[in-house]
Amino acid sequence: MSNRKLGLAIFALLFVAAIIGLLLLIPSYGDDSSSIVLPSESPALVRPGGTPPDAIDRVEVTPDTVQDVIYTLARPLTYSRDIRVEKFWQGGETVYDITVSTIDGITSILIQTEGFPNKNIIVTSNEYYIWYDGDSAPLVSEFTSFIAADRLADEMQMIITYEDVLNLDTQNISDAGYRGFGGEDCIFVEYTSPFFQYTTAYYVGINSGLLLGVEEYDENNSLIYRMIATQPSLDDIGETAFTLPNGSLLIGNEE
Repeated sequence: MSNRKLGLAIFALLFVAAIIGLLLLIPSYGDDSSSIVLPSESPALVRPGGTPPDAIDRVEVTPDTVQDVIYTLARPLTYSRDIRVEKFWQGGETVYDITVSTIDGITSILIQTEGFPNKNIIVTSNEYYIWYDGDSAPLVSEFTSFIAADRLADEMQMIITYEDVLNLDTQNISDAGYRGFGGEDCIFVEYTSPFFQYTTAYYVGINSGLLLGVEEYDENNSLIYRMIATQPSLDDIGETAFTLPNGSLLIGNEE
């Protein structure tokens, strides 16, 4: 090997070693040796905007810690509940009454809107089915593995995927804490979109791990979206909601 090539090789090795050494000195993003654990007993219920009693021993939820707390929550694989979604615009609103049933990750969605036929949706791990009351067959579409089934089901329900808060820059989270909402103790989060300046406030149930309520305001502080969900039922989920117009039952048919 020539002296020139030998010198270049030595320089490259020293450069790589320096980079590795520098990386070892920088803490990994999100790596925290002290994990945040939710209290073993549910916090006492408080009214929205209230302050939980000081006697309750729990981890503090702040804009700096709420992402770690939400990370500990998990949605149930089987449940049913009702949701009301309201979308507002200048001089009017549209109300959607939605019934959701999920069994082992397969989600059935019934959307009722005044003046329109009922819309039926079923989301499996790799397909979704859409039809209206009276249709003889559904529209069937596949979706790629890059889209999580629960995220697609959220979109079909017209609700946000609250786990997206894990990807937010902390400086966009303006408030966080424990709040009572809909009869359940919740993690409250409020953040502002850096692109549209919309402010979103939502409540995630500590016990259920499900989104229970949302309000979204535009840049003029006008309410443009509201979502309220009932307490989920974790048993006695009927299979009727998972039946296609031709009578085929989707529950238990996935590979």
